Amino acid sequence: MLNNTLAMLPELLPPEASTFAKDTDSTFMFITWVCIFFFVLIVGLMTYFVVKYKRKSEDEVTPNISHNLFLEIIWSVVPIILVLFMFYWGYVAYAKMMDPVAVLGEDGGEHIDLYVNGKQWSWDITYPGGFTINSKDSLKMKNEEEFTWSPKELISEGKENNITSYMTVPVNVPVRLSMTSNDVIHSFAVPAFRIKKDVILNRNAIIWFKATKPGLYIYTCNEMCGIDHGHMIGYLRVVEQDEYDKFMKALDVPLPPEKQWAAGKKLYLNSCSACHSLDGSPRVGPSWKGLYGKKGHKMVDGSTVDVDDDYIRESILNPNAKKAEGFGAAVMPIQKLNEKQLSYLMQFIKSPDKDPNTKPENK
Repeated sequence: MLNNTLAMLPELLPPEASTFAKDTDSTFMFITWVCIFFFVLIVGLMTYFVVKYKRKSEDEVTPNISHNLFLEIIWSVVPIILVLFMFYWGYVAYAKMMDPVAVLGEDGGEHIDLYVNGKQWSWDITYPGGFTINSKDSLKMKNEEEFTWSPKELISEGKENNITSYMTVPVNVPVRLSMTSNDVIHSFAVPAFRIKKDVILNRNAIIWFKATKPGLYIYTCNEMCGIDHGHMIGYLRVVEQDEYDKFMKALDVPLPPEKQWAAGKKLYLNSCSACHSLDGSPRVGPSWKGLYGKKGHKMVDGSTVDVDDDYIRESILNPNAKKAEGFGAAVMPIQKLNEKQLSYLMQFIKSPDKDPNTKPENK
């Protein structure tokens, strides 16, 4: 009955697309109908009593009725039973969703582990092997409607980034998310999967799901986290296993040299631009303008370093090992980049003003 009612009112909730959705929706609809029932009952009885027992004359006196023990027991015990039942029904599903071990009981323990990092204002999704997808890329692709799901076509057209712009998971395979935050509190949520979990700096949060319907779904931040909170959304694709295998292979496709600088720039815009400028102005961290190749770059401890490949690499992978003079109070979060992404970003840092692979115009 509840599912039939939900089907008649599709605007109330997104489509059910995970194993948790049915239990969550059933609990929601049960609570909703209980509230509607008691609202109609109480307001209806109140209206009836107002009309029936309306004072009819100036000298009419209300009878002195102290209480009715039977009614008092009924309206105390029945709500308690209903509330406890609601709690139990919701808690059973919630506890399983939040249990990091429960995923091992699904499909004989076969599952996928992904790492989610929230930051102002995007999500990083890191796959086994270290490849990281940023939610801004999927939002851009979806808005521009550039996405096609054919690896060969994308690579032949030089659009190999498109296939790796969306967070992608296989249908009917449990996925466990290990999540944290780079800065303020965020909350990772996939409405169609009925999952939501707060992520906090220096704490690890676990949640999991098993998608049941292939399709494109939105994931969001459900915790007000700053001025661009409303843009902290991305798109998640649920695909069949063979398409997921193609996606994982696409993660290993290296970019041609002429596209690597642009990939580094995209990494900068997604992950670094809030703290490092390109015009020489200081932000939370030092500007990248003229940084690479600088000799005698001063540190807070009085030492100096030459800004070469080794220093840049260390600053990305272990950012607080050496702090530049004037930025000692800044705490830069560790960037989870694989070797290819690290290489792309370093190429951009070396020449942030212009792509060195750009061919000069013929005059």
